[in-house]
Amino acid sequence: MAALETFAGQLRTLDPVETNLDTVSQDILTLSENVSTVNNQVATVAEIATSSLDNISSQLRAMDLVAGTNLEVISQDVLGMADNIATINEQIAGFVGLLDQYIAIIDDANGQISQLQASLPGQLGSAKTAITILFLWVLVGQLTPLYLGWELVTRQRGDQEAS
Repeated sequence: MAALETFAGQLRTLDPVETNLDTVSQDILTLSENVSTVNNQVATVAEIATSSLDNISSQLRAMDLVAGTNLEVISQDVLGMADNIATINEQIAGFVGLLDQYIAIIDDANGQISQLQASLPGQLGSAKTAITILFLWVLVGQLTPLYLGWELVTRQRGDQEAS
């Protein structure tokens, strides 16, 4: 009997363990329900992420096509601008030679103007002398009719011939 009492005592000590086991069992059930809820939420998030990534992926592919086309157009435009700039550079190089010629012509004209300004007083003096001689010649040509007119007015010529 003593063995039965010992066994009963041991069983009595197991009673609180059984209660604890029930509590642990209920906690495990609650946790498993929470885990399945979390799994459902994770699955929902995964579906949303997958659909979003699929949309983003297709949008990126579309953007890649557009960007490739745009880059091609931009590349062609840049090449066209480079050709235009090369043409402009050639024209500017031609203008530089032309400008050098214009500068030489202007320098030559300035030299001729300076020479003309330097020789102008001498040429004006010669012109003044020529004009003076011309007017003296005209004066001499006018003195003869003036003299004859004076003689007619004063009648001196007729008096001298009569005497």
